[in-house]
Amino acid sequence: MRPTLASQPLLDPLDRHQRRREQSIPTISVLCGPVGLGARRWRVWAVRRGVPVAATSRLGDVLPSWVQSLTSSRDLVADAVGWVARFTRHSPEELRRQFGTMTARDRDWLWRNLFIPPEKKTVGDVCRWLLAEEAGQATPDRLAGRLLQGIEAGPARI
Repeated sequence: MRPTLASQPLLDPLDRHQRRREQSIPTISVLCGPVGLGARRWRVWAVRRGVPVAATSRLGDVLPSWVQSLTSSRDLVADAVGWVARFTRHSPEELRRQFGTMTARDRDWLWRNLFIPPEKKTVGDVCRWLLAEEAGQATPDRLAGRLLQGIEAGPARI
């Protein structure tokens, strides 16, 4: 007997959203209902998956909370190196070593000669700033502050 849609277990909507993110499909999850139950539901799911949570009660605080959570839970410099490595002939490890020995002039030369598709230029600008010498040594709080300033001013100003 062939299984019907009704007989198949439903995938948790938050897990379905996570699968979309893993496929590089931008996805935002929004929980509706009583705030306490929604917050509990989200936290239980996040703990089960090992996902950091940025919680806020004001819409205007979403971006700062998210950026703070991101800078505290990830190595953004390593993420930037991995992203840039896709446009070079170097492994992320080799590229990170190279960035550690480059002068500002060397980095400028690399960025001028690196082909990044126009639709990815904004991400490239953020990665360029993250891979600058001073950004690589910034604390998570300082990094979050600089990223928020750059988002407000536009990526070229990070």
